[in-house]
Amino acid sequence: TLAERQNEFDIINNHCLGAGIPLLGYVKTHIVSTIHESLTKEAIQRITPFKKGNFISISYAQRKPLLDLNYVANIYNAIDVNSYPMPTKPEEYLVFVGRISWQKAPHLAILTAKKLGMKLFILGKYKDKHLESEYYHKYFLPTLLDNKKNVEWLDEVDEKTVQKYFNKAIASLHPLAYSESFGLTLIEAMASGCPVIAFNRGSIPEIIENNKTGFIVEDVKEMIKAVSKIGTIDRNYCRSYTEKKFNIPRMIDEYLDTYSKILT
Repeated sequence: TLAERQNEFDIINNHCLGAGIPLLGYVKTHIVSTIHESLTKEAIQRITPFKKGNFISISYAQRKPLLDLNYVANIYNAIDVNSYPMPTKPEEYLVFVGRISWQKAPHLAILTAKKLGMKLFILGKYKDKHLESEYYHKYFLPTLLDNKKNVEWLDEVDEKTVQKYFNKAIASLHPLAYSESFGLTLIEAMASGCPVIAFNRGSIPEIIENNKTGFIVEDVKEMIKAVSKIGTIDRNYCRSYTEKKFNIPRMIDEYLDTYSKILT
């Protein structure tokens, strides 16, 4: 086990928060825990007894429910931007990429497309059926069936297909209904040259540069207005911004700097 092998390491980075938290109680090797999940009441209960440990957040917004945790760094997630297609001239459609869940609220993306009379592709899986059944049957499915002419749900697709749809979409819609810690699909879209229009929740203002790589809005009405202004966004800037702020070497350097700080 990791506990038995702890002397082989200078530092242990725990990315499995729930499973790794108990180690903080008896492992003597330095441990830092990266929090990848939202700080729900249940997560706070698990973390609080160990709040003097070393923790890394993935956005400053993520910290808000538990500000007195010992945060040693905030390190944004990253992607290999070079693996994404270069920005190109878009086609006349919108895209939504994410789980079919109340948190991601794809039915609001459908309503936006309906008001605009635009094509919308939904790329995402309805996988948490034991949790999302009410949302799926009460909100998502009726809205989808009522707009079959404009909306195509492709379910879960591979990474290359996601990149292709981002690359050609006028915009990616992100109508969040909760405080998201960090949305990888946002930086994947921008890396492909696709602007993002997102509700002002959680880490959104830390990821999108408002009016430059997309628009931060409050509701469907503002999302609709933002689509009409999407031509003002430079798709090449979306990519260069992502390349500069969310690149892998930057993330690695920040982790190494944090390890050094803890060890010294």
